[in-house]
Amino acid sequence: MVVGFGAALGLGAVIEILVVRRFAKAPRLLLTVATIGIGQLLSFATLGLPRLFDYDTAPQPPRPFGSVRVEWFPNTFTGGHLLIAIFVPAICMGLAVFLGRSRFGIAVRASAESADRAALLGIPVSRLNTLVWVMAAGLSGVAVLLRMPIQGVSIGETLGLSLLLRALAAAVIGRMESLPVT
Repeated sequence: MVVGFGAALGLGAVIEILVVRRFAKAPRLLLTVATIGIGQLLSFATLGLPRLFDYDTAPQPPRPFGSVRVEWFPNTFTGGHLLIAIFVPAICMGLAVFLGRSRFGIAVRASAESADRAALLGIPVSRLNTLVWVMAAGLSGVAVLLRMPIQGVSIGETLGLSLLLRALAAAVIGRMESLPVT
């Protein structure tokens, strides 16, 4: 888990430095397509992971707190569900405090509002971009780790083209700028 989480953090930084920075002044649609392409390439790369460790299929990890069961008719919740119920609100509150109260969080919000203006005020926008991508990759890694006890390890799975196209269409309707419109 620690190695996987560390790999997610490192991969977020590498992608931001090698790819995203090159599209900093490009239209948002171009960056969106580039990140979708990166996601597809990474998904394809995961197909070879089991063979890298001499497995034919992805080994399934033990389920922590597997004996814990909570019945709430008609559903049964296991330890994995309870871990999600505990960690996700805590992570959301931590992220809200980080963005609202810390120096870095306020600088991230300022550079998201206007990167040029933030740079003129002395905010290191490119380093903050790297921080944001590392945080996003870390949150993605946590999501995968929290999902594993419930759904197991999924290799080569992506969001699917139909969901991706709907999300992209909604983003285009919002002109890649307005989250409420999207």
